[in-house]
Amino acid sequence: MDNQQPLRRQLAGLYPFWCILTMGLGSYLLPYIMDYYCLQTTRNPITFYRYHIVGNVSALLISSLILFLLCAFFYGIFSRIDLAMVPPFLFAGILSYASHIKLLVRDDMVNYQDLTIKEAAGIAGDYISFDNSIYFYIMVGFICLWILAGFGFELLSKPCKADYSQKKKTIIRIVTSLLSALLLISVVPKLVQNSENLTKQTKAVLSSGQDTCVLYCFVESDSYNFDSTDAASALAELLQAARDFMDGSSVTDSDGDLETDKNSGNAEPTESGLQPNVIVIMNESWWNISPLLQSDITCSQDPMATWNTLQNSCVSGEVAVNIFGGGTISSETEFLTGANMKYFSSNVGISNYLEKRSYNPSIVTYFNSLDYETIAIHPYTGTFYNRSTIYDSYGFDKTVFEEDMTYTGRYDAYISDESLANQIIAEYEEEQSTDSDSPVFIWSVSIAAHETGLDENTQRNEDYAYPISIDYSRTDLTASEEINITRTINSFYLACEAYQTLVDYFSDCDTPTVILMYGDHCPPISVAIDDLTGQNEFEGNEDSNYALYTTPVLMWKNYECDTEPEETITDFSGENIQYLVPALIDYAGLADCDMADIIRYLNSCIKTNSLMFMKNPDGSDLTAFTSEQKDAYINFGILQNDLLMGDGDYSELWIAK
Repeated sequence: MDNQQPLRRQLAGLYPFWCILTMGLGSYLLPYIMDYYCLQTTRNPITFYRYHIVGNVSALLISSLILFLLCAFFYGIFSRIDLAMVPPFLFAGILSYASHIKLLVRDDMVNYQDLTIKEAAGIAGDYISFDNSIYFYIMVGFICLWILAGFGFELLSKPCKADYSQKKKTIIRIVTSLLSALLLISVVPKLVQNSENLTKQTKAVLSSGQDTCVLYCFVESDSYNFDSTDAASALAELLQAARDFMDGSSVTDSDGDLETDKNSGNAEPTESGLQPNVIVIMNESWWNISPLLQSDITCSQDPMATWNTLQNSCVSGEVAVNIFGGGTISSETEFLTGANMKYFSSNVGISNYLEKRSYNPSIVTYFNSLDYETIAIHPYTGTFYNRSTIYDSYGFDKTVFEEDMTYTGRYDAYISDESLANQIIAEYEEEQSTDSDSPVFIWSVSIAAHETGLDENTQRNEDYAYPISIDYSRTDLTASEEINITRTINSFYLACEAYQTLVDYFSDCDTPTVILMYGDHCPPISVAIDDLTGQNEFEGNEDSNYALYTTPVLMWKNYECDTEPEETITDFSGENIQYLVPALIDYAGLADCDMADIIRYLNSCIKTNSLMFMKNPDGSDLTAFTSEQKDAYINFGILQNDLLMGDGDYSELWIAK
């Protein structure tokens, strides 16, 4: 027995080292296993490790640190290696599974802000199923193996642990937990923020790394490390550049080889001398269905017929979006605030910032400054993305939600686009019946084509008679995929029909009126799209990205300006949603504002600045920033971050000149 004492003391002395080694090595490897499961690439785990670490060092090390500190925190509570690893490793597995689901449906990772969107769980529930894949078993096997290894060592080393007093053990455990918690709360957020700032300010054009790290994406925030002086400086530089541009200066890079002509921002009166009514519709899941029609399906009638007719009388084309399959609030915020959601970590988390502010400067501010009657219509509940609170913060004079609507006819599960069009007309007529001479600005967000799974009206109408029937006999689609494709094609057709209803009505009106409609994102039918067209958004194909990350746009008016601007508005070809703001102002012949000038300048530097692709003003791919493009990119990121999250008052940017 005496000969065994030195060995026991040695083993006891190695126990802390084994704890650190076990938790540290597991925490280091698990982020790779998480990403391997989530992305499910064709590479084997070892090849994936070598490939994935390139460009992801910072994100993966931060992820490992988070897991290690969580393990240390729970070790202080349980005083066992195996139990210490159970909560963080189990959380990592669940998070990987959730991110994989979101990646399939939304082409995005889960962010902590997603947890505040109450509809997310209901929608995700439609996609939850047992994942019987090798990737799933690799992840679960790794987690179980590591925890079992910790359990086995606990059994072997239990007689050999250092014989500390109970008081000393308690102190060590408390200090370990408190220190780990302190580092998690104070140090990790700063590391994440510094990593994000470095990425935002030094990446060439597109980030191909940190956006694919599950745990890093979950903790990623939208904070820039800047103060009010930085925001003021960024605004001053953007305003000066915008004014130089509007005065006719060309935009030239450091080599002098990038030039664009000036867009007109002159405010022109209408023939009647009145300010026009302005109607803007953001249509749910309104997406160019042409790729679907080129596949092996046959429609009972041409679903593009109304679109083709409208193109003859409207400005049309497509705009770039930063979201896929969902996250409507992102495309909504881009138009209303002029911000670019590419700069934000969560495509739905922006609602959390907007609802906390009592006032959000926006295009509503602009129309209020012109004495418009401003109305928001959304044919669903006001709690969805907390729109009732957010619309109040924008300063709308009136909000209309589902319970307030006169027209409530359904398209499948939700209120139809036809009902929305009739409600828009009703709101216009109500304003016309008053003594006020104020024109109206009506902002509306449709709901008809939204996937089921929301809190209200979650069940499809199985007996709904779609106007266009589709023959799928030459395809291998499942019944679920067929109904999703049918809904997508019919909703596109009916959205165009609703727009035509508005055009027909206001064509007979004497009051000048502009009507703009654009789509928020591609519908969440990624698997069916891939099966029918071969356009897989995960392959990074340029044509596929453009097709899946652009949506249609139509703009029409029933009057002409007294004098034509220097350049008439031409069809859209992939500009950002935010560019619709100055385009609408120019097309309507309205007074300008500083925010519109800034967006025009940004568009003159970078035609498309979206999450999936970037274009120079001439339409070529932007592969590296010029000095001016980089300054504009960074300055606007700082400005909009302070505009949406800071304390600055930027109302003046939206006041009509």
